[in-house]
Amino acid sequence: MVSECDLLVKYIEKCFVCPPNVFEELVCRVYESRRRGFRRVHLVPKHIASIDLGDVEVVAEGALVGWVKGRNFVPSTQLFELLKELGCENRCWVVAEEHGVKAVLYGNDLLVTSTKEISPYAKKGWYVAIVDPSDGRVVAVGRLCIDSEELKRAREEGRMLEVVVKNVFDLGMAIRREEVFD
Repeated sequence: MVSECDLLVKYIEKCFVCPPNVFEELVCRVYESRRRGFRRVHLVPKHIASIDLGDVEVVAEGALVGWVKGRNFVPSTQLFELLKELGCENRCWVVAEEHGVKAVLYGNDLLVTSTKEISPYAKKGWYVAIVDPSDGRVVAVGRLCIDSEELKRAREEGRMLEVVVKNVFDLGMAIRREEVFD
């Protein structure tokens, strides 16, 4: 049986090129989510993971790098940012236009008219990072609906309102769902 951590590793191998031994100091941990059927996947520095807390029930630690539902791994924005800090190259990205970043942060999907560029490596159906062109930061994660070649055809045919990335998780969710913090 494939574990949640195995699914994380498979996603990283598919979408990133990382320096050797980059994960030696990290431990994968899995926690139940409040959302039924989801499990949260975290990467934790070994020096923190090794602390003995006795009877304390840990509900989360480290960086939330994604969720697993069934056999599907859905990456978080933190995964992309963490791996960037560790020197990994992301190959699963879409760069949004400035107005596309705003639309995505309000929970909308990324459209052809709002897309600057798609990684030629990323394939339709994959989870990709939506990147803000002003600072290179990941503002959302979504499922790619069309690849880079199809984006060119969509522009040529005037299909400017076609969805490029179906928004799954964006940084604006915390603001839109402030009741989470009550």
